[in-house]
Amino acid sequence: MGITSEYVDFCLSLRYEDLSSEIVEYVKRLGLDFIGTAAYGTLAESSKTMLRFIQSLKLRGECRVMGTSIKSPPQYAALANGTFVKPNELDDVENSSSLHPGAAIWPVILAVGEKYRLKGKRLITAIVLGYETIIRLGQAINYAEHYKRGFHPSSTCGTFAATVAACKLLDLNKQQMIDALGISGSQTSGSFRYIVAGSWTKAFHSGWASHNGILAAHLAQKGFNGPTDIFEGPYGFLESYSQNTHPELILKDLGKVYQTLRTGIKIHTACRHEHPALDAVLAIVRENDLKPGDIQRIDIYMIRNAFRLVVEPEDEKRAPKNVVEAMHSMYFGAAMAIIKRRAFIEEHTESWLRSSRVQEMIRRIHCYHDPGLDELLPEKFPARAVISTIDGRKFEKMIERPHGDGLEPLPLDELRGKYETLASSIFPEKRVQEIEKRLMHLEEIEDFGKIADLFGKRGAKLS
Repeated sequence: MGITSEYVDFCLSLRYEDLSSEIVEYVKRLGLDFIGTAAYGTLAESSKTMLRFIQSLKLRGECRVMGTSIKSPPQYAALANGTFVKPNELDDVENSSSLHPGAAIWPVILAVGEKYRLKGKRLITAIVLGYETIIRLGQAINYAEHYKRGFHPSSTCGTFAATVAACKLLDLNKQQMIDALGISGSQTSGSFRYIVAGSWTKAFHSGWASHNGILAAHLAQKGFNGPTDIFEGPYGFLESYSQNTHPELILKDLGKVYQTLRTGIKIHTACRHEHPALDAVLAIVRENDLKPGDIQRIDIYMIRNAFRLVVEPEDEKRAPKNVVEAMHSMYFGAAMAIIKRRAFIEEHTESWLRSSRVQEMIRRIHCYHDPGLDELLPEKFPARAVISTIDGRKFEKMIERPHGDGLEPLPLDELRGKYETLASSIFPEKRVQEIEKRLMHLEEIEDFGKIADLFGKRGAKLS
């Protein structure tokens, strides 16, 4: 039996009753985080453009587009909602696979769950399978090599995750799920060029993965076939998209260790590779009450992949031209952490990009690759910062894992604070609270279609 076949057997056999209370509760937190992040993301220009595209199609469907009164077919609602969650770099993340799981999975859950009016327990099971799929594939693909080839694993691995979630929700049989995954192998895409160009395509990646996952599941359901061993072997996903891969990680401890629990929740509006360094800088500044004028120099030490993504090329990262580039610049993020003692949504704006205060602070920041930090991967995701003051003091901080890492979960009160801040940007207070109540009791929902209007422009009155 091959890897693909054995993995599909696991997906088909998993039931809600097999899941621990720990994983069920964590899934609900991830859902709350997704809804808040996607709600705020509807305000981005890339989201508005996507909405205009969806409207131009004039398609009739049953699935809610976040923050609007529009309903579309499931794959197009998922395309929109998946695009909405990405613009502000606040969606969930998993370090060992270096990708964003929820952005590809939750849009499928919302759309298919609404269309077929599914029970919450069924949704939770599909969510876990989606997270397991994307994280395990991300671990197996050797993300550093995957990046070198120019691929974004949130998009490539996310397509398979969205497909598994859709197949589970649609109750496909083994051959259909294998075919759906095979079809997905011809839809995996996602150019990493956005990190250089500062373009909107990163936001598109997760929406397109969600769209393609639903499409693949529906095609397979109708009898369209695909390769039966898409994960492994010659011309399979791993071999085609990377080097030095680890296919055994797809099945390792399957059903015994849930990688879903490794998923972290972000508190900074920045690429995850900045987060441990941002935490280190913020800790030094806050603990020692340092003002921007006190600081002479900031030295930041990072793992190799983080250095490649948010420090190189140095000239460009020191002078981001737009907000997308700023969210992938260690120099900009650290400057904002020092000036504002935060690196959230209000700190990543066009006005701060043009600020002479930020530009002057960036000149004091210096970043380095520290090979010793690489040795702590993958169980840790470290960075170190050293701040020297004009009066000769020196402060150093080592962060082993960013705050909100799945292995050290974000406290529930902090998650709620993040969710409420983001969701209240488009929803009234009562609806913000009602969404939270429903999501935090997702396993009790008998018909997801009855609550889906909460995510639209006008909330339904629910009993």
